[in-house]
Amino acid sequence: MVSQKMIAERLGITHVAVSKALRGHRDIGRDTIARVRATAEAMGYRPNRIARSLAQGRTNLIGTLLPTFHDNLHATLLTTMETRARQQGYMILPCQWNGDFETDDHDLAELMQYRVEGIAVVPRFSLPWPQVDGPEAAETRGQP
Repeated sequence: MVSQKMIAERLGITHVAVSKALRGHRDIGRDTIARVRATAEAMGYRPNRIARSLAQGRTNLIGTLLPTFHDNLHATLLTTMETRARQQGYMILPCQWNGDFETDDHDLAELMQYRVEGIAVVPRFSLPWPQVDGPEAAETRGQP
């Protein structure tokens, strides 16, 4: 995996300059930006989303809980949600309610551990809702 440090070493510039150039920062000249981006592409560089989310304090992830992915309604809904989220710079982490409350609670906890910025829930009408913490509990854990 190619890192910004590797690009910096190849070009003989600092890691900070590479980072700024990849973001198009105004402190970096146009020629340097072009050189860094060309080298990054040639080396197969891909940004590290985990590092970026730590630095920015956001994940750009939205969790979804749907009853199924196998019928036309829910598949279309998930596709639409993903399209809209992507247009706004977010990615979807889909989970499927399966009626086993222990598993469903585990999936919900997993989404929270990924620090999703929101959870879209499509209810399963034939089963009672599992117990989910309200917004106040999420705020006490530092979740938006």
